[in-house]
Amino acid sequence: MSNVNAEVTTEVLQAFADAWNRHDAVWATFPDAQWRNSRHFVHGDRGVSEWTFTGTRPDGTRVEVHGCDLFTFRDGKIALKNSYRKNRPSLGSPQR
Repeated sequence: MSNVNAEVTTEVLQAFADAWNRHDAVWATFPDAQWRNSRHFVHGDRGVSEWTFTGTRPDGTRVEVHGCDLFTFRDGKIALKNSYRKNRPSLGSPQR
């Protein structure tokens, strides 16, 4: 197995994360969802993204979660993505 994958780079993984931050998907539960502090690496046909998720539920409860995505690439595309996260207690409502 080759350790070089010229088609997939850490920039590809960052672009993938940026698409989520643009809310290119529907976010009814966390309308302000953001994945921050991302770090990525790619080795051959595998990759990892680490991140911190923050969001606010419609009731005002704030959430912050640390997690990671494990990727398998095929032909320069994401063939498999598994996500893992560390749940933390809700942060409560923001003070006004």
